Amino acid sequence: FFFFFFFCFRIAVTIESSSGDSAEAGGCPFRVVDGPGVLGRYLVSEVDIPQATEVFSENTYAMVVSNRGCFATTCANCCRAIKENHPSDPAGKITEFMSCASCELHFCSHKCRLKDAFHRYECALIPELRRLSEGIGVDFGVLFLLVRVLHTRMVRQRVAGQLDEASRAHSDNCWRMLLSLERHRSRIPAEHLLKYTQVAEALLPSLHPDARVPGSVAVDLVCIIHINSFGFGTARDLTPHGLCVAPFSALFAHSCSPNCCYSVYGKTITLRSVRKISKGEPLTISYVPLLAT
Repeated sequence: FFFFFFFCFRIAVTIESSSGDSAEAGGCPFRVVDGPGVLGRYLVSEVDIPQATEVFSENTYAMVVSNRGCFATTCANCCRAIKENHPSDPAGKITEFMSCASCELHFCSHKCRLKDAFHRYECALIPELRRLSEGIGVDFGVLFLLVRVLHTRMVRQRVAGQLDEASRAHSDNCWRMLLSLERHRSRIPAEHLLKYTQVAEALLPSLHPDARVPGSVAVDLVCIIHINSFGFGTARDLTPHGLCVAPFSALFAHSCSPNCCYSVYGKTITLRSVRKISKGEPLTISYVPLLAT
């Protein structure tokens, strides 16, 4: 999955699902439809959308730099290219004091490292995630994103008392939306579900007590991440740097001839139309690189 760049406009709207859930976002108005069978829920445009228009934008719920080869070039907190934030340092020397010797994650600035709310909980876990990934056979990025999702929920719950009512409702709504995404457990091979269960049993005791969830919920989250996560990288090298999950963006259906494409910059995912979209038409993206379809 790669970056695409367009010049477009933004309209603030409220998104409403068939269950009554809503969230503020930028883009064009659409509705959530319950599709038949394995199709699941998907989004339908409620207006005609011109080509090269910003259809939707939201902050990711959780995001991790999971490609070990990109640890030194991508900030673990803001997920932007380190040299992009420090163009005056082409040799990359400034990153030396902002790397973590224990987990190898890098930060684009001392300020960005201080703003990272998760490193204190995850630094010691990263070697364990690698061992679990290699020993059980579950992708490291999926495991890392699972941990980040659980820590995100924990941190949001801790600061809930400092938020206004609308912000608390939005945070709770995002968690409900995440858990309501398709997981297709009945279609996942039994041996894969066994691996997910083994991962949950081994990983949950290592998490902070406030971040733990029942094993069945952890297995569901692994399934949800496998099916609904987005990859992100840069337009420069087209290398996948990590994974993120965004509950509403995940409702865009797949098509080999999609009418939208997505880009991830920082912690924001934006979807734009690649052609004119008619009112009532499903909003689609390609779940795989278009050259492979």
